Amino acid sequence: VLAATGNNKTAAARILGIHPTSLLRRLKKEKVTT
Repeated sequence: VLAATGNNKTAAARILGIHPTSLLRRLKKEKVTT
């Protein structure tokens, strides 16, 4: 999803239907590099 939004985390969170903060927390937990 991040690749599809050009690493736009807010847009990615909107697509996934979750809050941007939740997405950031999940990315940090999974150690995803952007």
